[in-house]
Amino acid sequence: MKNNRSSNPAGSRLQRQIAHYDAGMSPERVARLFAERGESMRQNYVRQAALIRQVERRVAEVTDAEGVAGIERFWYSNYGRQVYRVWRKVPVSLREKELAILAFKWEQRGLAQELLERIATVVQQLLAEKGVPCAEEQSEAGL
Repeated sequence: MKNNRSSNPAGSRLQRQIAHYDAGMSPERVARLFAERGESMRQNYVRQAALIRQVERRVAEVTDAEGVAGIERFWYSNYGRQVYRVWRKVPVSLREKELAILAFKWEQRGLAQELLERIATVVQQLLAEKGVPCAEEQSEAGL
């Protein structure tokens, strides 16, 4: 049997999808887009990296005050970064539930509940102080 893709609707759709992908991923187009957006992308990365570093410092202050072993600090720092992600990605109406689920997950992994609560509070205070937009504010601002 002859395989004629032109008479096969799925085959022609696949060919259109491949052509669309190839056009969107052409090196010239990617270079042009990066040239247009490159500087703002770098600035955004620098801002985010600095903010993540501040979150990690606040978590370190809390864990140091509690005498947490250095090897365990990594897990608490990871939790702090996840609290930051929830702040940015989850709407305010769902944030409390999402943070409770996140804390439960880390409690099940052996981290102290009181310390997780304190870290969540400290991270959220930092983000509020810095004026970091939450999920709903970002969508309203078109970010």
